[in-house]
Amino acid sequence: MKKIVQLPFHIPQWNEDDILKFVNSVTSNELKDSEINSELLNNKHLIVKAVEGNPREVKRFINHIILIRSVLISLSTS
Repeated sequence: MKKIVQLPFHIPQWNEDDILKFVNSVTSNELKDSEINSELLNNKHLIVKAVEGNPREVKRFINHIILIRSVLISLSTS
């Protein structure tokens, strides 16, 4: 008979400073040559409030912005 072992683990909460550092990291590493980089950095405090301390939401939000911008640019050029 197999037994299931349950181990508790603690996931630390991210505060606003952690999220700001993460936004800076994502924009400087992944978007450093993009024109959208400065727009995101200028609005990073709004991003922190919008994602409510969830780093996964930071990536999801930035990816949505990139996708929407790409679609709008492709529609305007065609």
